[in-house]
Amino acid sequence: MDIMPTFIDAADLNVPTLIDGKSLLPLLTGEDTSPVHEYMLWSGIHARAWGFLHYTSLVPKYMERQKAPGGWAVVKGDHVLRFTGSIEANLYTETTAGSKPKLALYDLSIDPTESNDLKDQLPETVETLKTLYEKEARNFKAPVVWNAEKWSELIPSF
Repeated sequence: MDIMPTFIDAADLNVPTLIDGKSLLPLLTGEDTSPVHEYMLWSGIHARAWGFLHYTSLVPKYMERQKAPGGWAVVKGDHVLRFTGSIEANLYTETTAGSKPKLALYDLSIDPTESNDLKDQLPETVETLKTLYEKEARNFKAPVVWNAEKWSELIPSF
């Protein structure tokens, strides 16, 4: 993560070379606007479980964390490929019947609200971003506390 190196750099200290991440300070100050990474990705409990859409949950927050779907995203250039794992029935107001895992591709430069799935129109982009995720996911360690079944959806058999 880039948070720690950015804080260290902002404190005017030397960022250790073995730290996993890069300082975003030059980007934040406008000193350097070149991309910091070729791509970014993350994986874990779907963001909704962290409170952004708490009013759509049909279960108490302490239960939602265990029931929440997993998710991952890869961002490269203008595109984001998002995966959301299985959603259990009676977890969220808009999917009371639950839903199957979903993979979607968006062009953030023209669709910042991620409303128009381009997965079928840009299969090569989907495969490129999916390959990046699979490469990185090989090294992911399972969370200490979280639903193992949900985690397994995020780490395909390689």
